[in-house]
Amino acid sequence: MYTLKDAWKAWSYEWPTPEWDGRFVCVEATGQMFLDVNATRGLVSCFSLDFITQGNLRIDYNGKVQLVEAGTFFAYSPGQEIRILEVSDDFYARCLLVEESYMFTVPVTGLLIASSNIPFSWLNHPQQRMPADVMNHLLRRLEDLLQCQQSAHSYKAEALQALYSIFMIDLFDFEKKTDVKSIATNRSEHLFVDFFRLLPSHFREHHDIAFYASELCVSPVYLSRIVRQVTGRTVGTYINRFLTMEACYLLCMSEQSIAQIAEQLHFCDASSFCNYFTRRIGTTPKQYRKTKKFSPANS
Repeated sequence: MYTLKDAWKAWSYEWPTPEWDGRFVCVEATGQMFLDVNATRGLVSCFSLDFITQGNLRIDYNGKVQLVEAGTFFAYSPGQEIRILEVSDDFYARCLLVEESYMFTVPVTGLLIASSNIPFSWLNHPQQRMPADVMNHLLRRLEDLLQCQQSAHSYKAEALQALYSIFMIDLFDFEKKTDVKSIATNRSEHLFVDFFRLLPSHFREHHDIAFYASELCVSPVYLSRIVRQVTGRTVGTYINRFLTMEACYLLCMSEQSIAQIAEQLHFCDASSFCNYFTRRIGTTPKQYRKTKKFSPANS
C-alpha cells in the first residue's frame, strides 16, 4: 500500500511544507483533489476524515454507490476500495489525512481507539450527517491545524501533535454522544465486532489467534477468514496494532524499563520485544523513547 507521502507524490501535489514528515496533513479539498484519489485506487495506508461543507459527490465505496452531500462527515479507512464517480462543480471539503501508523500510535488517540469500536463503525458506516454546530466546531479545530501547519512555530511538531490530539478527542466525543452503531448485518460482522471487543482487554497477554478463536467458539481458520472477509485485514494486523500502540504509549508516558515493558506485554524477553518493536516502528524502543517529548529521558 502507498504511504501518505507516496500517495502525495502519485497525486502530483507539492509538499504541504518543505519539512513535512508525512504523518498527517490538513487540506482544503476541491472536487479535483477528490477525483485524484482514483489514481491510487484506495491503496493508501491513511485515514481521510472529510467534512463536506459544499456541493456533493458520488462514490463507489467497497462496491456500494453512495451520495455524499454537504453537512456530512465521511471517514475513509485504509485498505477500503474507493472510486470517485462524480463531483459537483461547487464541491468543497476540509480534510484531515492521517497515516495509519500515526493514528494508532499517538498515545491520546490510541487510548480512545482502544476503548471504542469507532474504527469498525467507520468501516461499515463511513458517512454520517453532522449537526452544523458540531461541524463548525471541528472545522475551527482543523483551521488551527492548518494555520500551525503553515506557520514558522518554534515548536511546530509538538504544537501540531497537540492540536491533532485535541481535534481527535472532540471528534470521538461526537461519535460517543451520537452512539454511532457499528451495526452488524450478518453473522460474519457480528463475529468481527465480538473479536474487536475482546482485543482491548486481552491483547497484552494473548498475541495468538487461537485464544480469540477459543473465546468466540470458532476455529482459528474460521476467525481468520471472517476478519479478512469483513475488513480485508488479518487477525494479526489488529493484534499487532494494539500491541504497538500500547508499547509506544508505555515508552512515552511511563518510567518503566524496556525489560519491564516487555514483561508487561508478555514478550518472552526484552530482546524479543526490541526486535518486534523495531520491525513495526522502524526504530528501537530506546531511540523511540528518546525522540518523544514526554519520554522519561526528556522530562
